Amino acid sequence: MTPVDAIVLAGGKASRMGGVDKPALVVGGQSMLDAALTAVAGCARTVVVGPHRPELPPEVLQAQEIPAGAGPVAAIAAGLGALAGCEFPAGLIVVLAADMPFLTAAAVSELLSHARESGSDAVFAADASGRPQYLVGVWRRAALDAALNSLDSLVNRPMKALVPVDTAMVALPGVEDCDTPEDVRRARTGAVRTAEPLWLDEARDVLRGSISPLPARRATLRSARGATLAAP
Repeated sequence: MTPVDAIVLAGGKASRMGGVDKPALVVGGQSMLDAALTAVAGCARTVVVGPHRPELPPEVLQAQEIPAGAGPVAAIAAGLGALAGCEFPAGLIVVLAADMPFLTAAAVSELLSHARESGSDAVFAADASGRPQYLVGVWRRAALDAALNSLDSLVNRPMKALVPVDTAMVALPGVEDCDTPEDVRRARTGAVRTAEPLWLDEARDVLRGSISPLPARRATLRSARGATLAAP
């Protein structure tokens, strides 16, 4: 069977989220980054692209797009570069954004099955509305390399600049992304409705382990009115 590697995009500016660390936001008891890593746990190697995360296990590779925040195309190139030095390079690459709290390993497996059967250069998920999710896909490594090499610049390019002609779409559940605070609130509400009830002590433990850290920012005293101090 064709080996598979994974690139998980966990950077970006999250401008519509006020600049928070979006992959670290918790929905349904786990961060969205953890959801993505669980979905690709069956891959031979995984590289997370974005700011360095010391909490990740050593077997998860890490890379940073240049410059930081340069968009998904630059991030994918950085992830592919991190995998380039690995022994026995995989013929298929799973590419995921870390902003889909309900993405599952079953969904990734479905994409991989279609990629192997169809022979397409890339297979992407489509959400419930039929909208293609270009950051939930499986690529043939050669096609991804060729698409990146065809661009004169990788910085701030839209994903459509990479999408090859020979593609397939697969409708999958759980591939809706969280781009705004309202999306996150909606996802958390949905997760609560489907969750099993917890004892009070269990709920306290979940809360202690699931609180998302807020980013610290430097600001002038005048513009920081209403904010909370991160340090004395």
